Amino acid sequence: MQHLSMRLLKAALLSTTMLVAGFTSSLMAQEATFVLTQSEVGVPTYNVIATGNTNIGAYLIYDTLVVQDADQSFHPGLATSWVEAPDGMSWTFELKPDVKFHNGEPLNAASVVAWIALFTGTENAYTTAAIAKAEATGDLSVKLTMKNPDPNLLFNMASSFMGVIEPKAFATMGADYGVTGAVGTGPYKFESFTVGSETVLTRNDDYKWGPSLSENKGPALIQK
Repeated sequence: MQHLSMRLLKAALLSTTMLVAGFTSSLMAQEATFVLTQSEVGVPTYNVIATGNTNIGAYLIYDTLVVQDADQSFHPGLATSWVEAPDGMSWTFELKPDVKFHNGEPLNAASVVAWIALFTGTENAYTTAAIAKAEATGDLSVKLTMKNPDPNLLFNMASSFMGVIEPKAFATMGADYGVTGAVGTGPYKFESFTVGSETVLTRNDDYKWGPSLSENKGPALIQK
């Protein structure tokens, strides 16, 4: 239910963004303010690994390996392609080249393997529970060996709770991760967050790897 409400919220805010763009000349809307419902404003953290509730900010800070269309089909995100073994006991994901996290670290197979390991013992451990082992089989190739076939794997990979986090930043910030800072590869960077009040995000000017479903795959038009 949470995943559905997040997709509906995302669609509503996307429509609002397009409306704002329609009433302003090109690149004139350098700042935009969105008012969310109390439940969405009151999210406790942007550590999407450790929370059961998040908001549109997570979709802007983080990218996902896979994206899901309105017709429920799955498409490339940070992964350019994937192959499931016929028995469902392994998956291989190929990653986009030249993608960087907000702190300058590269997105590669090693960072994805380390990110998957972060889910163990967390509230969202169910998303990776069927994965027995994640390993880098190349600089941009990740193989997931499964404990059992998981028909929900792509659905989980496309959810906001599996936005790809930069592992080094996660380790450095510790318990403060998601409150004092959050590092992904998304079109917006975390600037500040006051629980129950405000989230401030600034445009990632280096962004050039928008998902396949996006018309604009480069930097966002709204700066802040």
